[in-house]
Amino acid sequence: MQAYDISALNILVLEKHLLIRKLLTDVFREFGVPTVQSTPDPETAWGFFTQFPADIVLCDWCEELDGMGHL
Repeated sequence: MQAYDISALNILVLEKHLLIRKLLTDVFREFGVPTVQSTPDPETAWGFFTQFPADIVLCDWCEELDGMGHL
């Protein structure tokens, strides 16, 4: 199996539940991803995304804005 270098990835986590948001952030950091931005707020997430374009975006379903609407 080929090893992947994920040390240069930028990940954005948009999740309203604190426990899930923290869990995802901690897991990615434990695997060696140095840049993990996380927030429960879609507007803040958009600000993160415009400042630090993410390679991977994980987002939950928001009543006011779903994942596709956010992108």
